[in-house]
Amino acid sequence: MMGLDAAPIAVLSAAVFCGLVFIRDRPLGALIAQIGSAVAAALVFASLIVEGPMLGRYPAWVSALGVALLAATVAGMGYHLYLGRFTSVWAARGVFAALFLVSAAVLGLVILSFI
Repeated sequence: MMGLDAAPIAVLSAAVFCGLVFIRDRPLGALIAQIGSAVAAALVFASLIVEGPMLGRYPAWVSALGVALLAATVAGMGYHLYLGRFTSVWAARGVFAALFLVSAAVLGLVILSFI
């Protein structure tokens, strides 16, 4: 995948994470993140199984989209589940933004190596 192909996926993933973080209702935010995680995992699983184009794109692109969304939703879900343990909301956002970046890198290295 070329760098220009990865840019829209990265922007979409960051937008999903930011959207989840700015939801004030913690149970609703966690529920949306769980649903998003299930959809992202289904995208990754389908891209590993299906041969040929999916959603009008190559399976590597769909898998990269699924990995990016999985990282964003896992970090967003963690934010909503552990927000009460932080004294500052911005500290929690910073910690889970770092978790989002690390999980995107690790999931990308592990899962995308199968494609």
